[in-house]
Amino acid sequence: MLKLEETTSCNTKAKSIVLQLVGLPGVGKTSVGRALCNQGWLWSDVDDEVEKSTGRSISELIRVEGEQHFRALESSVLAKALSEQSKAVLAGLISDSIISDSIKGAVISLGAGALVSESNLQIIHEARAKLELDDLLVVELAANSKTLANRVILDEENSDRVDPTRPVIFASKSIDRLAVETKIVKLLEERRSGYEIANIRVWTDFSEAVDIAQLLESISEFRLDSKLTNTKLILIPHRLSGEFSSSCIVIVKSLSEHSSSLIDSQLDNKRDGIKKCLVISDTNTTRISANLQWPNDKYEITKLSLPYGEETKSFSQLELILEKLAERKFTRSDIIVGVGGGVIGDISGLAASLYMRGVDCVHFPTSL
Repeated sequence: MLKLEETTSCNTKAKSIVLQLVGLPGVGKTSVGRALCNQGWLWSDVDDEVEKSTGRSISELIRVEGEQHFRALESSVLAKALSEQSKAVLAGLISDSIISDSIKGAVISLGAGALVSESNLQIIHEARAKLELDDLLVVELAANSKTLANRVILDEENSDRVDPTRPVIFASKSIDRLAVETKIVKLLEERRSGYEIANIRVWTDFSEAVDIAQLLESISEFRLDSKLTNTKLILIPHRLSGEFSSSCIVIVKSLSEHSSSLIDSQLDNKRDGIKKCLVISDTNTTRISANLQWPNDKYEITKLSLPYGEETKSFSQLELILEKLAERKFTRSDIIVGVGGGVIGDISGLAASLYMRGVDCVHFPTSL
């Protein structure tokens, strides 16, 4: 387990949160874990801990002792890390009785194949049930196969190890780019079911590790309950003209059941001072819109139902939305909420970008 060399002062009580980073080779589990450590999080890397405890590389362990032996060691390290990190976060300790009020949480980087192990899955399920944390979340880091192939090849070329750094991809130190990409695609097919345990998926193709770490630091703002197995948060961070931003998608089994907490968390993440919301739906989704549970009546709600169909994407309907915003005296601090399919998503997003040179918009898509 890595120890933080120094900490910064913090007067606010941290939320007790432990993140477990999972995903294919090259997604950035170690890099993001290290970046979070530099920002005040406790961090342990399961593969590193296995190597330290045995004095062998993962590649050598699997070659000499077999994968089953390695998985048993991995499970032992994971269980210990979850227990120790959770206790440290709850107690406000880093290690060796060093007290700190600035612990923001803990993060554990798991190996790419950790979730193929039933033992590891059981350890995570039991930890969620037993540990007294605000959140114990599994975060899947993801990227497309070409991105991953480029990253793992670069790592292998820069490695001074005798054995391949990622034995599941490289059988030897020789590199075949097409074979690497094919292997990555096959690995995802084999491991997808294990990754479904994740509460959050973050696409890492377009962002540096430090940006993703900053995004994960704010994860508690979404108030995503790790026990809601039918709820998944998908984050797509990116940089546009040097500005860091992130698109957020929340997938739920029942929108009406979770709408109050989802709406509250999404609006709380927008500009301060939101007082008014324009809820745009069509004749097919008006019923869904009517069933949304708004939190504590804290927003002044205006509802607008448009005709269903592609014809709604017209200047006359766009004008109707803009006139409604002006009539209700919406400001740049207020927000538009679109409830519907592609047509409602398109026209509500366009209206939000045009009114007063841009207001925030939250989409509740009812189709994919």
